[in-house]
Formats: sequence, structure tokens, C-alpha cells
Amino acid sequence: MTEGGNPSTATWRQISVGGTDISKDNPLPTGNVLSSYGPAEIDSKTGSFAYYGFEAVDGSWYIQKKTVGILSPIRYIKGDTDLATNWANRTTLSYDTFANTFG
Repeated sequence: MTEGGNPSTATWRQISVGGTDISKDNPLPTGNVLSSYGPAEIDSKTGSFAYYGFEAVDGSWYIQKKTVGILSPIRYIKGDTDLATNWANRTTLSYDTFANTFG
């Protein structure tokens, strides 16, 4: 980074995460919040919706709900355990935006 457009006066700004300087032991976060989940269930059409279930090794899960046949927002629900029961009840669960579900 330069000040005043003059490369000879270059300065570096220290970057931190959580108040601790970036280092090998405190790296800059780059992961996707959904990267630990794998596909577990698919219901390509129940009524006007398609549902996709994903589960992580630790048993946590999320379900995506999308209106079939039109460009529409995807809605989500997540939990820590029991995908099987929640998948069985997927049509009656309360879904929300990605930001509200995972933020």
C-alpha cells in the first residue's frame, strides 16, 4: 500500500482477526460455511417445491427449499441433530434466508 501515490513511501497495515494478528496459527478465514456438509436427501418435487437435505459428519444438517420451475429465492433451515425427523417434516418447517439461517 502506498501513501500519496509514491511507491518509495510504502507502508503496511497490520490485519487481524478477532483482535489477533493474522499468522499461521490465526489464519484469515476463507472457508465456506457450508463446506462441511454433503448431500443426504433429495425430493425434487413435493407440490410446488423441491427440497435438498445436507448433513455433516457431526450430525448437523440443513435443508434447502426452492420453488420448482421459477427463478425464486432459496430458503433454508438448519439443525444440530436428527435430520431424519426433520426431513420427514420438511413440508411443515419454517424456512428463512441464507443470512438469517447461517449468519
